[in-house]
Amino acid sequence: MKLEDRIVPRCITLTGFNNAIEQTFGEIAQPVLAGGITLETMIHIMDQDTTYNAIIGQPWIYAIKAIPSSLYQVIKFPTLRGYSASEESNSLPENAITSAKTVHMSGIPKEISTHKLNADPFYIPVRKVRRKFNSAINDAVREKVEKMLENGSIRELKYPQWVANVIMVKKKNGKWRMCVDFTDLNKARPKD
Repeated sequence: MKLEDRIVPRCITLTGFNNAIEQTFGEIAQPVLAGGITLETMIHIMDQDTTYNAIIGQPWIYAIKAIPSSLYQVIKFPTLRGYSASEESNSLPENAITSAKTVHMSGIPKEISTHKLNADPFYIPVRKVRRKFNSAINDAVREKVEKMLENGSIRELKYPQWVANVIMVKKKNGKWRMCVDFTDLNKARPKD
């Protein structure tokens, strides 16, 4: 029996995070191997052009006794030698990160596709005094900045009039999160 012949017609309405409503047109039971465990899984079929070929829901996660952690952004799953964490779920695939370079957008005028800061021209720019951090925080800042420079998220600019302070916030896991204080910039922008 061919794979197409085993598809059972079934219409299920799915609502996405953006409230988009989609319909499935069938389902098929297939064995799925994950972490050394094979489990017969019901797969719902949709005619969609998506990034991912399959979305595995909660029944499957619980059936293989996986432990999802939203705090650490990993899934622990049973293996023959105990539980193992999915390290790759912590990092994006290389093709998921896009470069922040100028892209030619055919048919769209440059005036529309270019972003400009809508600031009050009469507001006096504020230059803050550099904050001094201890060595642990300085290391965390340096590491974050180097990582963002490497992947093209940020680039070095010389605009001393609009410099916002960096604030380091300690996360629950002991690492540091780098945030930017936009208080003065928000004062200069007109309210919506």
